[in-house]
Amino acid sequence: MKILHISSSRITYPGGGEKIVLDMARESSKRHDVTVLQTTINEDDVPFKKEDVIDGIKVITCKNDRWLGGFGYSKGFKKVLKNIWKDYDVVHIHGHGRFTSFFAFQFLKDKLPIVYTPHGLSYK
Repeated sequence: MKILHISSSRITYPGGGEKIVLDMARESSKRHDVTVLQTTINEDDVPFKKEDVIDGIKVITCKNDRWLGGFGYSKGFKKVLKNIWKDYDVVHIHGHGRFTSFFAFQFLKDKLPIVYTPHGLSYK
């Protein structure tokens, strides 16, 4: 099975949600073909690398264009997702209250099976 994980932040970012994405991708990559699509929302100062492999997991990174109070916006993310979604059997959308989650769900809701995990941001 081909699985696409979507994360608004880099999976190497030192946060709880990102660690969950990385751990899930590592575990599922033992039996499946796994890709992570992420943005640079929290780490504009980290050297940019569009594609990478982390522990056997293909990672595609798109630059975040706008902060928008933490919601973010990435034109590159939209373009990449529109080009690659047909290559996957299921998508796991991670996070809540972010552009990547919102756009991916809206774009893919009638196209692929979706798993949605709303961990991440909390608002008061």
